[in-house]
Parts: sequence; structure tokens; C-alpha cells
Amino acid sequence: MKADLLQLTRVILGDRVCVECPKKFNLATTSTTIFKHSVNHPRLRLILEQNLEPRTFKNAIAAQKNVEKAQEVVDMSSSEEETDPEMAKILSEKYKKIKTDSLGLTEVLSPTCRICTVCKQKFKITTGVSTLYKHAAKHPSLLIILKERLDESVFLNATRKLGNSGTCVKEESESSRNTGYYDDTAEFNEYTNQTPKHFDDIIKTLAQGFVTESAPTNAGYSGCKGTANLARVVSPSSEPPTSAVSVKKRRFNSESSSSQKDTKKTRHDHAEQKKKPTEQHILKKDKAFDSTLTDFIIQTGLPFEIVDTKIFQKLISTSVERRVAQIPSSGVIRSEYMTKKMKELLNSLPTTKYSNHFSLSFETFEEAGNKILIGTAWFLDEKFCAKGQCIGLLLVNDFNAIEFKKNLAKQLRSFEFEIENATAIFDSGLNDIEEYVKALQLPVVECLRSVIYKCAAKGFQSTYNVCALVEKVQLILSFYYNSLEDQTISGFALSGIKNWQAASKMIKYLLGHKEEVNAFIEENHANLRINNNEYAGLGMLSDILKTFDQYIYMVSDEDTPLSQYIPVLKNLLNDFSKYSVTMDAGEIEKRVSSVLDCNFDEEIKASEIDVIKETKSGSEKWDFEVATVANSIIQLVESLKNAVNDSINNILKSNDIPVKALLLDPCEAYKKKYGDFEFWEMVEKRFMFPEDGNDEENVRVFDAKPSVFKRYTSAIASASTSTLHRFWKQFKISFPDLYNEAMKVYVVPLCLIRFENQKNLFDWIGRRELNEETIHEISNLYLLRKALTVQ
Repeated sequence: MKADLLQLTRVILGDRVCVECPKKFNLATTSTTIFKHSVNHPRLRLILEQNLEPRTFKNAIAAQKNVEKAQEVVDMSSSEEETDPEMAKILSEKYKKIKTDSLGLTEVLSPTCRICTVCKQKFKITTGVSTLYKHAAKHPSLLIILKERLDESVFLNATRKLGNSGTCVKEESESSRNTGYYDDTAEFNEYTNQTPKHFDDIIKTLAQGFVTESAPTNAGYSGCKGTANLARVVSPSSEPPTSAVSVKKRRFNSESSSSQKDTKKTRHDHAEQKKKPTEQHILKKDKAFDSTLTDFIIQTGLPFEIVDTKIFQKLISTSVERRVAQIPSSGVIRSEYMTKKMKELLNSLPTTKYSNHFSLSFETFEEAGNKILIGTAWFLDEKFCAKGQCIGLLLVNDFNAIEFKKNLAKQLRSFEFEIENATAIFDSGLNDIEEYVKALQLPVVECLRSVIYKCAAKGFQSTYNVCALVEKVQLILSFYYNSLEDQTISGFALSGIKNWQAASKMIKYLLGHKEEVNAFIEENHANLRINNNEYAGLGMLSDILKTFDQYIYMVSDEDTPLSQYIPVLKNLLNDFSKYSVTMDAGEIEKRVSSVLDCNFDEEIKASEIDVIKETKSGSEKWDFEVATVANSIIQLVESLKNAVNDSINNILKSNDIPVKALLLDPCEAYKKKYGDFEFWEMVEKRFMFPEDGNDEENVRVFDAKPSVFKRYTSAIASASTSTLHRFWKQFKISFPDLYNEAMKVYVVPLCLIRFENQKNLFDWIGRRELNEETIHEISNLYLLRKALTVQ
């Protein structure tokens, strides 16, 4: 779009980002909106003035003026705007300095605003000096300048209300640490092939977080051995609160007695206490699990990112709603009470300009009274997200904070930083999670989700190093994307439940841009060259992953009703049957060759094929072992099939819901045998309204022919008990062989709207003279339909 062409924005990770600040725009945002934002930046304003039509440029300026009228003071974004020398000269000539500029309290940032030299807060260019004096008085360093350089009356006016407005503003060095998700400081470099400078300190800090017995150093929880006591302990402040500068309408002198100073300090502290909720209040803990967990996470002081927004919503449920206001919409929690050591930890982790790389994600669920937490540590790259390291699945009822911290430190110690610019690669930890899921015998939906972990663990990791091959593709593409001048290509994040989709997209991109990527690898990273075996494997893997995508998408969506799982699983098994192990060597060769779009000589041995492929440079001969590649892929498919079968078996073994009824839908078989409309039309005509002497009314109703299903539902819901009794009595006489089946297939789902509980249903069907088998099946069907309706 035009904003990109003018170099006002660039596309990063699916967002369009301003080149001067971290402001993000949706990809669908119009250029006009971006122009209105860009006029805030001096350099971009010049670009707009030179390249836009006068009318368009005036509209952008006018829109910005309207915003400024509504809001005089705008908070600075987390990254500072640097003014180049030429722009500084233009500004200095166009806008004369006012006294606050001369005193070093403010400086002109753009044609529309000036900023405080300490906290970088923005003010309109027309803001008066008295307002700026009042703001400057909040900064101790600027307060000294005011006292020395201003007249006494002006100084007193500037500081008159300071005593009631709270403590002094933190200095820039202290406050800029935690201004937002972005951190644009010079000390953070791009990834290198070296371990971070303070990596040992990171591990040490993490390890000692809960080991020390003293309350302040164990993040506010009482020290203990064995099972941790999660009772909240308010940590004493490491340093006394800064007293506000309180100035009355009188001359500054040293005549105030110490008791008066103590009184003023006490008043200020009390006012500050009322103004800002205490740590204990914000972190107030009740018996609810969510509160305990969230308190613990915040008190560790670690940057905390919830990857799944739905899980995030669960985590901040009723017991912690008072804390929602502190949590940005991005789902990233920045602890207000992050300790100094944890700030150092955050700053020492590898970070690029656009993201903080270290985060923790937690997934929670409950089974049989056990609160379960899966924790994962992540390192995030600007374009890629390396696979997370599972730090354990914990039963929170027996939660041991000390062991948790030790475990986290131990896992972090195993992180390795590969090759230059590569993200950290670690074990997925999915095996561990799957074992826990299996051992805990989770309910149906969780069993279905566990198939993802099983497939990833047993499929990707154990067959022909497929996992390593995908990681290699990821690494190659990360280098390739970084080399492109056009940064519109978004990276693929191999993270969590969506890693299959990401792998599929990456492989598809690689196969579609093979020549360009190969040329780049040959020139820059020859050691990462992809051989022909790997290309053959990637081709087949891409084909298989397309089949798997539908299932992955469904399972990753927590809103998917249970009733939709079974048909998708059945379709998945049918699709996988195409890759059966019974394929002979010839079929395998054809499959591989068709994926590669190649010709082959059938006279060559099955284990080796000459593939002739026309390229721009002529023809090239590929030799690869088909059997090795094909067998590896088949093993992967078998692993997926087994995993899906296992999940179906888990469902069928479940005691909670008789899901078996969903696998074999008797309604469908019934309709095929008798015909839907014709059968029920006949039944209705003969038995629904068997009132003598009212044939005309019966004919009129039947001739209207509304939807049979709708009419039948209405009849069941509205008919009197006597009418229904007559209906089924006549039905049994006329269709004795169909009576029980009709009750099972059609009555129970419709009876949900008539009978509130199982007892009412049995009271009704008990008078229908059904056999025991039918009553049992109706009971199961009723419970199933009821469960699905509730869900």
C-alpha cells in the first residue's frame, strides 16, 4: 500500500507497524489513517508534505488538530523519537523557544508538540509556560531548576498543589523500563550465536526465587519446605516511599520543626495510600484457584504471556476481575511489583527491537477436583517463535512453589543457542504432557486434544527425523526472510497447538520458491543445503499435513461442540487410508514422483529412481532412495492413524457420555430404509389426529405440507398427554416391528423440550410398554442429547 511505498510503515508478524514508533495497525487499515498518525513524526511529516497531494496532506493535518483539541496531553510511546539535524534546524527556525525550553525543562519535538526532558510526556506546542512549570515541579531534578531560576511568586504558583497530587514522577531511567510491550533500548541486540551475557545470572536468579527462606526474596510467599504454603505475605518495602515535595503559599525556610515535617509526611503517605491501591489489596487472594495461580505468576516477576486468549479469559475469571484493568488487551501481563532482580533478568534476555523474547504460557483445566497447570517457557524471535520448553504439568492442589522454581531453572539451563541469528531450539516437551493427560484419564474433549501432543511427539520426533527436517526448513526460511528487502512476508510461528499448520505453510512456501531459496542457501549457508531425499520427504509431508489441517483447526477451537469431533475423526481416518502400509513399491514411487511432479523410469530399482525435471538451466538428475523416504512417511501416517484411533477408543470407553450413539446414527439408516417424508406423512395422516367426524380438518392440515420435522416437533411439544397416548397406541398396533425403533430415533431428541429430567421421561415412556433394551438405549440417547444441548 502507499504507506509502505512511502516507507511510513512496514509489515511485521501480520501487523503494519510505524517505522518511527511501535504503533501497530491492522493490515486492513487505510493509508489515510496511517497518514494521520505519521504527521506526529517530524521525519514522516516531511515525507508526506513532499509526496502527497496538498489536499490529502491538509486533511491529515486537520484530523491531527482535532485530536489535539480533545486531548492536550498525550503519553509518549515507549520508544523515543529521534529528530535528525535538518529537522531540528527547521523546528528551531519555525518555532521560537519559550522559557521552559531555555531552562531545559522542555524541548520542541515536532511542529505540533514539545516534550518534557525527563519523562518525555507530550504537550501541545501552544501549551502555556505555567502549565509546563506545574508539570516540571513533579520532577525533583527540574524542581531545583525552578527554585533557582524563577521568581518566588511564580515558583509558589507552580508548586502550590503539588502536595496533594501524589509523589514525584519517577525519573526516566527508572520509569522507561516498564513503559509497554516494546523496548527500544540500545543495549538489546539481535540474536547472535553467543549465549546471552548474563545467562548464568538468569539461572541463578530463577533458582533462588523460592529457595531463600526470607519473605522478600521469595517473591512474597512464606518460605517453607515440602508443600509450599501459598498464604500471601506482604513483603516489607526495601526502601521507604519517596515523600512528595509539599509546598505551601509561604517562603521556603528551615524553620519547620521536625514534628511538622513528620506530620506532613504522614499526611502524604496516607493520601498516597488512598490514591493507589496497596500491593496487598491488588493481590488479594481468596480460595479460588485462578486467584492463587495468578498471584503466583505475577509475584514471580517474570514476563507472562498467555498464548491462547480463551485460556487467558479463564485465568482472569471472577476471582481476579479486579486485576483485569492492569492487563493490556495483548494478553501480556507486566507486573507492577516486578522486583529489581527480575527487571535485570528481563533486560539480560536476548531481545530485538520489536519484542521481548522471554515469556511463560500456562494452560489450565480441571478433572475430578484436581486443578492442573501446564507451564511452557518460550523464546520469541522477531519473525519466528521457537518451540516452547514444557516446564511441567503440575497438580496445583499439591503445588510446591520451590520445586516449580527449581524445575524452571533446570529447564532453562538446558536451552541451547544455535548458529548465528537462530532462535533457541529445545525439546517440545509434548511427550510429558501427553503422558500426564493419559494418566489422569481426562474427559472426552481433553482426550481428543491429547491426540495433538501424541501426534507431534510420536510422529514428528520419531520418524526419519521429520521434526529436525521441519526445524531446518524453519531456520532456512528465517535466514531467507531476513535477507529480503521486501519485509511483507510474515514468519511462521512453530508454537503450541498450531505447529502442524505452521509446518505445512513453511513447507509449501519452500517448495513453491525452491530455486530462489536454493540459490540463497548455496551462496550464504551451504551447510544447510537441502538434499534430494529431504525434498522428496517434504513433498509427501506437505501432502499429509494438508489432510491434518482440518482436524488441527477444529481441536484448537475450544468452541467446537463435541458432536462435531466424531465425523471429522472418521473423515480423517478415511483420508489416511490412502496412505496405507499395504501400498506396494510401485505405488510408493508414483506417490513420491507425483508430489515432486517428476517423471521416472519404471525399469530402475524400487530403491533408487532417476528423476528428470526440467528447470530454467536445463535438466538435472536426482537420485534418491524412495524406500527410505516413503517408509518414513508411512510410519508417520501410521502414528497419526493410531493416535486418532486411540482418541476414538478413549471416547467410547468414557463413562461420562455414551458418545457411541453419535458414531452410528440410527436416523440415517431409518430414512434410507423407509423414506423420510413419505413414512411420517403416512403416520401423521393415520394417527396424529384420529378424531372421528373431523376428516375435513385432518385433510386441511395434511395438505398444507409444512416441514415434516418441524410439524412433528410441534406436535410432540404441544399435544396433550391424551393425544400423544392415542398416537403411540395406534402406532404400536399398526407398526409393531417399528414401534421401539421409532421411539428411540425420533421421540427422545424432541422430548428434551418437554421433559426436564430423566425421571419425567421414564414416567412417560413407562406407559409405552417398551422392552428393557429399548428403555436402556433411550436413556443413553436422552443423556447424550441432554449433554450436547447443555454444552
